[in-house]
Amino acid sequence: FCSELETELCTHPPDTFNAFFNTFNHSLDISCKLSEPKSSKRTAQNNPWITPGLVASIARKHELHENWRRAKNRKCNGLPNCNGSCFNCKNIATSRAKFTTHRSLLNHLINCAKLKYNSEKVI
Repeated sequence: FCSELETELCTHPPDTFNAFFNTFNHSLDISCKLSEPKSSKRTAQNNPWITPGLVASIARKHELHENWRRAKNRKCNGLPNCNGSCFNCKNIATSRAKFTTHRSLLNHLINCAKLKYNSEKVI
């Protein structure tokens, strides 16, 4: 911070206090600007009914979706008449079933938590 301020003051000496203050703030912002917290439609500030347990379950859903996506991208073992009987095809089916089951349960839990939160606000 000090070296940044010193070089800025040496290259562009301020004429007024306001110019010095602007230079000082600019150097301070460059050196140690605090990052703002991430705020999106999915943060806890906007969705107070989302509990740490639901956050963990959402992370698990993402993990299951990634597993299913990876399984879909793998090639079949090359059996001429596979019809879904090879290991990889069965893996795709089980991965998808795990993901869809978890997703529907999670959506139900989120809707229940949201309903409970809103009903407690009304009462």
